[in-house]
Amino acid sequence: MADSFWDYFQKFREEHQYEHERGKEAMSAFMYLQRFLEPNWTDEATRTHPIRNMLRVSGGGFDAVLIGFAMRLSALEKIDGYPSVVKRLANPREFASAEAEIETGLRFVLAGFEVSFIVPTPKERTPDIRVTKKGQETYIEVTSVSQPEENMRAMNLNGEIFRLMNDRMTGGGGFLSTLPSVREIEDLRQRIEEARKKALDCNCVVKVHLPGLGLIFIAPKAKLADVPRNYIGSFYLNTQTPLPHPEKIARKIREKGKRQCSSSEATLLVVYDRLMSPEALTKMLENSGEEEIALVTDSFPCMLGTALVIPWRSYQHEPIPTEAQLDGDRLYLYNSLPYDLTESIILWKNRHSERRLANDCVEAFAEYPKLLSDLLSKPFNVES
Repeated sequence: MADSFWDYFQKFREEHQYEHERGKEAMSAFMYLQRFLEPNWTDEATRTHPIRNMLRVSGGGFDAVLIGFAMRLSALEKIDGYPSVVKRLANPREFASAEAEIETGLRFVLAGFEVSFIVPTPKERTPDIRVTKKGQETYIEVTSVSQPEENMRAMNLNGEIFRLMNDRMTGGGGFLSTLPSVREIEDLRQRIEEARKKALDCNCVVKVHLPGLGLIFIAPKAKLADVPRNYIGSFYLNTQTPLPHPEKIARKIREKGKRQCSSSEATLLVVYDRLMSPEALTKMLENSGEEEIALVTDSFPCMLGTALVIPWRSYQHEPIPTEAQLDGDRLYLYNSLPYDLTESIILWKNRHSERRLANDCVEAFAEYPKLLSDLLSKPFNVES
């Protein structure tokens, strides 16, 4: 099954590479990804891997996403330890964590740091990345608030919603009351495709009812005005959890801090939260829930700071201001990235650490959108 997966999409890309403006680049990007993903591909990956959504549609924004992903990876090819990280991308349950390490490493590479990925060993707990600039060495630990299974499902769901929102002939929106299971996401994909065909046939709005899960509206572009206004081009996912987000983040900091501070290296903790909604972030900021995170960070002398990274698509209408805000030892960033991607970042500097977090490290986060756009503005081919 794994072999037929790559054979099918190679044929698909070859057939469509001359139909779209960046089709040949997309073909090169596919070949580049296939080169290191296929040897470690499994039947489970064929069924559940988030990258499937990059491969199964061509043209426009879909080609751009595929090309952008390949370019991010190619920029890190010569970095020490890169093979050990990129190998994990083929595992659907490790894809999110490996991508987070790659994205973090890329921030610092583009900012002019010397970067290496630290290859883990069974006997020793080590951070994930080492960065050096102006003679100062900093270690970085990258982690996630959510479990690998949840991250895999969240990335698969975002891929399906991205396809819905970027279809050339239809559009819509909707809501989900909770994060669907793997089986529910596959059913969602099939039902969206059926509703899309029906909407084009009847030239009308089609409702996709998902009992106990959510509701989706799909309509031809010319009929989008008939979709309820608050769902046109917008999608809401309820990510309420039994434990409040600030407490989940604080627990993760405690867990990682106790492990990493067994050594004396000065460490920056980067925490990804793929399930926090814009509403949950706003609530955390309004209710001063972030102070708990700052206090936990302050309690570890080896920890230089904590950076909370919340990636989402622009259709989620994140309400945080778009300009960087520096509030003492906290930095608030809302980064608009290429290809409909946005991210909110809150960086808490440790106010009582033995060494202060260097401004160069902070600027690696703040300057990333511009540096990434510069990187992705260049054409891509498999030899680059």
